[in-house]
Amino acid sequence: MKRKLREMNETLLDLVIGVIIFGVVAGILGMIITKGNIWYLLGVIAGVCVSVGISFHMLYSIEGALDMDPKTANGYMMKWALFRFFVMAVTAVIAMKIHFSCFLGVIVALLGIKVSALMQRFTNHYITKKIIK
Repeated sequence: MKRKLREMNETLLDLVIGVIIFGVVAGILGMIITKGNIWYLLGVIAGVCVSVGISFHMLYSIEGALDMDPKTANGYMMKWALFRFFVMAVTAVIAMKIHFSCFLGVIVALLGIKVSALMQRFTNHYITKKIIK
């Protein structure tokens, strides 16, 4: 397992770990605030899964764009950024159709990508470096 983690892109690993940690914290706090609403928790789980998938897709998009000339790479990255936005929007709409608490959970979990990106430096220093040693 550690060999697989060492082979993985370290920044991606930081982002995924941050998303999962944020999802756990958001799930626990949300369950306390919503008084045990299971729909909220299911929304957070779905949002974390989509966030992790989007994180992997961002890495593959960036790696693909590195082999292109700047103009082509710009269009390529815009196309895949719109695709990721579409996936997030579809996830949110499906969650809204299920239950409003599910929608809130998905939105909070999707924001976990932003929080994780901001906390990447700390995640790398305190968690990732210790895991892959």
